[in-house]
Amino acid sequence: MLYRHARAALTALALSGIMTTTLATAPADAVPVARAAHQAQKAKPFSLTWNADATTTVKKLGTEVAFPTTQFTGTIKPLKRKLSGPLALPPAKTAAGLGDLDLVHITMEVADASPVKGTIDVDDTVWSITAKQSFAIHITKVSGVGDLINLVKDGCGTARTTATLSGTVDFAKIGQPGGPGDYTMAGAYSIPEFTGCGALMDSVLTSLVSGPDNPLSVHFTEA
Repeated sequence: MLYRHARAALTALALSGIMTTTLATAPADAVPVARAAHQAQKAKPFSLTWNADATTTVKKLGTEVAFPTTQFTGTIKPLKRKLSGPLALPPAKTAAGLGDLDLVHITMEVADASPVKGTIDVDDTVWSITAKQSFAIHITKVSGVGDLINLVKDGCGTARTTATLSGTVDFAKIGQPGGPGDYTMAGAYSIPEFTGCGALMDSVLTSLVSGPDNPLSVHFTEA
């Protein structure tokens, strides 16, 4: 994994144009660097795998939802400065007040998720990444004390929405926070209105949960 990150760092340098500028005035002993930069500029797509810990805050409820750790394998196309790959979040459970109900347990899923697609802006070894993913939000269970009775019907969920996340990765910081093995991307998404939850729960969930600007962050660490 460290080798792959180092390779990506070299690619970042080559794409930034800094290597090209340096080579114009480089002494003879810089020839190996020139050769490495030339090879990096011809780099083929490659993949890196990270552990992904996603956390969102349902803004209206003021409740944080932490999804279990999953993995993300991103395919990077250096010359096109593109990143893509599947990211499937496991179901997550949280507790919150919901209208007249003092405390309920809510199990939610990110469903029908599209592949993550991102663009990369290169500045020396620093990659600034902006990525998008669309998905629907399903609530599979809402229950009270004891977590016994489910108050929502099967098929409770929203239409598709899109999250836009951004972050930076410094490939010079291999093994350090902010480097390719430990970085965070953050952004927000809207929660559309709920349908299929039951006549009462549709309106309750839409009123108390749906809305814009729900924060989402994903912490990526070396797998």
